[in-house]
Amino acid sequence: MRATKPAPQGDRPKGEDRPFAVVLIGTDPEPIRGGIGTAVAGYRHALIECDRFGGLVPTFQAGSTGGKLWPWLRAIPTLRRTIRRLGNDGKSVVVYGHAGPRFSLARESLMLLWARLCGARTMLQLHTPHMDRYMDKPYVRFLLRIAFWPVDRVTVLSPWWQARLAAGGFGGTVVIPNPLSRDLERVANATKANGVRPASAEGTEKQLVVLAMARLTKGKRVNLAIEALKFLPEHIVLRVAGEGPELEPLRTLAQDLGVAERVDFLGWISGAEKDRQLVEVDAFCAPSNADAFSMSMIEALSHGLPVVTVRSKAAADLVKDGQSGFVVEPNDAKAVAEAIKKLDQPSTREPMGAAAAAWVVNELSGLVVGKKIEEAASRVLARAPS
Repeated sequence: MRATKPAPQGDRPKGEDRPFAVVLIGTDPEPIRGGIGTAVAGYRHALIECDRFGGLVPTFQAGSTGGKLWPWLRAIPTLRRTIRRLGNDGKSVVVYGHAGPRFSLARESLMLLWARLCGARTMLQLHTPHMDRYMDKPYVRFLLRIAFWPVDRVTVLSPWWQARLAAGGFGGTVVIPNPLSRDLERVANATKANGVRPASAEGTEKQLVVLAMARLTKGKRVNLAIEALKFLPEHIVLRVAGEGPELEPLRTLAQDLGVAERVDFLGWISGAEKDRQLVEVDAFCAPSNADAFSMSMIEALSHGLPVVTVRSKAAADLVKDGQSGFVVEPNDAKAVAEAIKKLDQPSTREPMGAAAAAWVVNELSGLVVGKKIEEAASRVLARAPS
């Protein structure tokens, strides 16, 4: 990893002496179905907001046949042309890759090596929660050093991840959180301005509607939200949005616990339907221990929903316990239930929802995160050879 030395204190980044642009590479955000694609849309918005956007070159397309290979192959000449075009415009170029686990990381590392050969500088954003366990394996850390070799600066999503990588021997990372997309920022600003959310879809104070929204895998631990219903009064109900291999086991669990009538499985939702659900419900539950930086949680906070989550990885960096939601111990359905029960009181959840939207706007808006990217890129260019 090339850029582990801290920047000299007090130095003005020399990258500002010449105009520069940041080119994004990573998952295509257009056919978004969550994950890095959703995040990349936010990074594009952030760079546009600070006038540093140099283009987007997709290297992966979710859900498409050959999506792991053909977009990457097409990206090779496209990236070269983009770097050349910006150079002809008199701009320095930083190529900013966004990587998930395993093959995604290898793919972006090779693309960043190609960017270096084409004359650009490089940054790499880590999105995978698997990085946590990678730090515990010496041979994987060795492979990571190879993957980071063409990278001028590695960036991470939160202070928790920065500390975790430092403990594994990868110091010098920079924290750049996932920014809001343009549409989500609009929602968050409106929520912050309004202050009070509308009543739930039921139009009555007798029901508290909780939403869990995730790809339904074991690591997302949606089972905890269902199990929590055992400890909650019947007027508290759960909606589960998402698809995945755990869908049928979760349906069976709800039947076995006798709470099936209080769980509504919505399937995968997106666009207007997702927005409608986020407006209608009263609270959000995200008991996952498999997220690096939960975008569904950010969506919920942007809509002014207090969030119940667990103390796992960077969750506490997103939800301020007792302010914008509750952070409980992992794998404890009863603790999840106790937190949800506190949100049954409008006097508790409404101030939390307002605090949630305000935090999102202040910390994750496009211009705020764009300035962080701009500063990191500028310092990368400051150390570039003349």
